This record gives sequence, structure tokens and C-alpha cells, in this order.
Amino acid sequence: MIRESEVKYVISNEIPALAINLALVDQRNDLYKCIQCLSDHTKELIREHRDLEVKQCFQTAYELMNEGTSLVKLAVVGIFINSVSRLLECSFRPDQTVRTEFLRNFGKEYHQLIYARNP
Repeated sequence: MIRESEVKYVISNEIPALAINLALVDQRNDLYKCIQCLSDHTKELIREHRDLEVKQCFQTAYELMNEGTSLVKLAVVGIFINSVSRLLECSFRPDQTVRTEFLRNFGKEYHQLIYARNP
């Protein structure tokens, strides 16, 4: 079980490019800031068409969501999935591999968010 205090270290180990940014995150609200950092990085990689690195971000978020405490899971769904899905919804890339990979990992949670936005 991944606890809230461990999220920063899990992300840093899985995605070394974020280690410096995450080291600057203070203790207050660090779970949410860490997930936001992962979201922002993922969206930037999507815009740059760096699909292999995007896949690693998806795998990290998926691991946090499935192995984390209920608070970690809520943070991943509320911040990461919500943020990344909004970018993918308005993306006009002809290559759909990123969107397909996203739905493969987070389809259930994404659909719950869509229904929550549009009751």
C-alpha cells in the first residue's frame, strides 16, 4: 500500500525527470502538488508527442491509483485523470495511441468523471 507521504518518492523513482521539481514540494499538501506535477509533466509530453514517456507516466499514475491508499486514489482520479482527460478530449492528433493507452488504464474512472460532469 502506497501512503500519501510516499507518493513523492514513487514518482521520483519512476520518472527521474521530475525528481528536482518534487524535491521542492513542501510537506503541506504535498500529495496534491505531487500528483499535479505528474499531470503537468504528462500533458507536456503529450503535446510534444513523446509517447513512450507518456506511457511511463500513465503506468506510474496507474500504480499509484491501484496500490495507493484511498486518499492517493482520489487524488489520482481527481487531479491526474481529470486534467489529462481534458487535454485528450480537445486534442486533434491523428494518432490515437495515447488516447487508447489512457482509456486502457483509466477508462472506468474516466467514464465516472464524464458522468459526474454531465448528470
